Amino acid sequence: MGFVLVGIAVALLVLGGAIAGLISMQIARDNRRRLDEMRRNLDSLESKVSLVLRHTWTDAEQRAKVSATSAETTSAETMPPPEAARATVPSALDPSRQQALKEAAKAAPVADAPDDDIPLAEPVQGAAPPRPKPLAPPAEPKTAREWQDLEELIGKRWLTWAGTLVLFLGAAFFVKFAFESLGPTARVLGGLAGGTAMLLVGDRVTRRQMPVLGQGLMGGGIGILYLSFYAAFGYYELIERTAAFGAMVAVSAAAMAVAIVHDSIVVALVAMIGAFMTPALLSTGSADRDALFSYLALLDLAVLGVAFFKKWARLDTLAFLATVGYFTYWTLEYYKEPMVVPTSLWLGAFYLIFLVLPFVYQIVRREPHTLDRFLLALANAVFGFSAAYALLHEPYPKVLGFVAAGMAAGYLALGTLTRRRLADDERSVLAFIAYAMTFLTIAFPLELELNGTTLAWAVEAPLLVYLGHRFRYLPVRVGGFLVAGLIVIRLFDNHFPMHSDVFRIFLNTSFGTAAFAVAALGAFVGVHRRFGGEDPHDFDVFSRRAVGVAAGLLAGAIVHEEIARAIAFAQWPEFEWVRWYWRRVATTAVWVLDAAGFAYVYFRTRSATAYIAGLVPLTIAAASALWAYETAAGERFLILNWRFIVSVLAAVAFAAYPWMRRRVEDVASDDDRLFERLLAGAAVAFVWAALSLEVYGHFQDTIEDVNVRRWVSQMALTITWALFAATVLVLGFRWQQRNFRLAALLLFGVTAVKLILVDIAGVKEIWRIAAFLGVGALMIGATYLYQRAERRLVTSTEDSGA
Repeated sequence: MGFVLVGIAVALLVLGGAIAGLISMQIARDNRRRLDEMRRNLDSLESKVSLVLRHTWTDAEQRAKVSATSAETTSAETMPPPEAARATVPSALDPSRQQALKEAAKAAPVADAPDDDIPLAEPVQGAAPPRPKPLAPPAEPKTAREWQDLEELIGKRWLTWAGTLVLFLGAAFFVKFAFESLGPTARVLGGLAGGTAMLLVGDRVTRRQMPVLGQGLMGGGIGILYLSFYAAFGYYELIERTAAFGAMVAVSAAAMAVAIVHDSIVVALVAMIGAFMTPALLSTGSADRDALFSYLALLDLAVLGVAFFKKWARLDTLAFLATVGYFTYWTLEYYKEPMVVPTSLWLGAFYLIFLVLPFVYQIVRREPHTLDRFLLALANAVFGFSAAYALLHEPYPKVLGFVAAGMAAGYLALGTLTRRRLADDERSVLAFIAYAMTFLTIAFPLELELNGTTLAWAVEAPLLVYLGHRFRYLPVRVGGFLVAGLIVIRLFDNHFPMHSDVFRIFLNTSFGTAAFAVAALGAFVGVHRRFGGEDPHDFDVFSRRAVGVAAGLLAGAIVHEEIARAIAFAQWPEFEWVRWYWRRVATTAVWVLDAAGFAYVYFRTRSATAYIAGLVPLTIAAASALWAYETAAGERFLILNWRFIVSVLAAVAFAAYPWMRRRVEDVASDDDRLFERLLAGAAVAFVWAALSLEVYGHFQDTIEDVNVRRWVSQMALTITWALFAATVLVLGFRWQQRNFRLAALLLFGVTAVKLILVDIAGVKEIWRIAAFLGVGALMIGATYLYQRAERRLVTSTEDSGA
């Protein structure tokens, strides 16, 4: 089994070198394409300069000849010229024509000039002809160029790939032969010799202007050297761990030097992969924290040193990912709470290295910072802060606020340095300020011991959107949207229910954390609206609306949860109905206010999404208001109680939504009118249900005699329905709402049916008579209203006809 593992490792490393060579070939091909494009641009520039120079020379020569001719003509004016001589004066000397020719020459673009040079003045008779322009070299036939490209493709690329593959197969056969025929020492020495030979040959080939082949050989050689030293220690035990470690470090240093000399990021990546694999390959399973982290810090500093000279972003990313991986693995596997101080110090050291690393090259070279640099910095900030929170939130919670403030100071320092070195890079300065203000903002909640991970995600989402807009890069804004989704998931997964014991309402860490997360979602929407421009991307519009709706609903949810939990833990053991009563009342009030918030957003932005989303809390409020009547509350005052008051608030909100739509929208479609009618009908139905439950429940709760309770409750319900129907009918006539009038007629019919089928048998005679008379009078009054309205309609029609 061991031979198989070593063989697989050999194959993987050699294959990695081959792949690195292929990557280098691709990079070289891209560089050659850019070089060809630069050459074409240079040739075009030379032709344009030559054309301008030819025009300048022709203009000067013609001006000189015209001046000479003018002088001769002037000297001959003392004698009367013959008519023939007078006829030979060139027409180009006419000032008006000369000016017209100059203007025409200026108006004609140089790039569109014909092959024949056009002088700024007509040629003078007898003048020498202009100097002929040099002939352009004959264009290379298109077919010949295509054959040349095909030859280069086969000879330089395909052949290299095939050779690398054959070399890999040969190395694999050699490994098989070595395992079968050679001893351990010979195997290791053979691997070292082969790796060194490949490295030297690759260096020589690269110096002979064959970088693709050379980098492939060097990458494979470095991989074989790493594997050979590992086999000498880990498999054959020919050398000690310290010697193997030193040898691998030496290979990494040599490979990095070769990469810098040949300006090869592929070789650098192979070197750093091997360097970061060394601790894993030589691990003994012990928790040697300081040795491991010292080695990682040295590697990171080496990458930092390279960053002063080379713009190798992938190398920085590799170093960061490897460091994060090792630190996370060690913490999960070996960390104990007494190690908190030294572990936190090592975390701070890694954070400082990667705080500076992404921006070193740009600051030294005075080049503007790019988006990928800020993304690496953001990843470093999120990891550093999250790890610090995991280490410190239990033993030293008050330190976290200072950690956030220190991170803010670091970004302010980078922003100041960027301002001095790159005065024109305003975007980067603003990004550093945003980073600093973000961590300075969360420093205060951290001192209140809020949840650090949720806070970190909460500040990351709007910050990603800000960077995505400032650098105009959609994938970063998509990442911000995904983080916002994670915030919502985390709130429900980790923070609900928010309390499990008695607490101070609103003044606690759980509610503060959730409120901060909701505020961050609101900031997410605000950043989109502020920096999205007049014509935002479709995804930006979707994410802004989705997160805005989520923020509004979450705001209502966390306040509802906070109040409901506070009432649930209240000390009212002998009055269980009190808890139920006030929870329903509070729930209704909270969701009515949440619906009002959506209505305000709709008024300000005319967002149909906000309008539709506001119906969700409105529906919850209505359901909660009606649900409050399920349990007897012992109310002593009809209508004048909190349960009915919040029901009225919900009814007003229901009625206000159609009115608000009509006020905001100038033109309403048929669908809009239908939607308004449905909302108005829902509002009427809700008020009818709330009134019915209020009246019936009041008499059921306050009258002790069962027989009296029944007929009084039914009688009061009938009278309430009749009065409500009359009120709706009057409003229907006053507001000219046919739907209201039809609903009133329907309710009159239901009341009459109830009076005949239910009340006639169970109600005392005197009350039965009063009920019939009252309902009948209301119906007659409704008929009077209809006839009066019809008379007014006829009168207005006759007046308009006259």
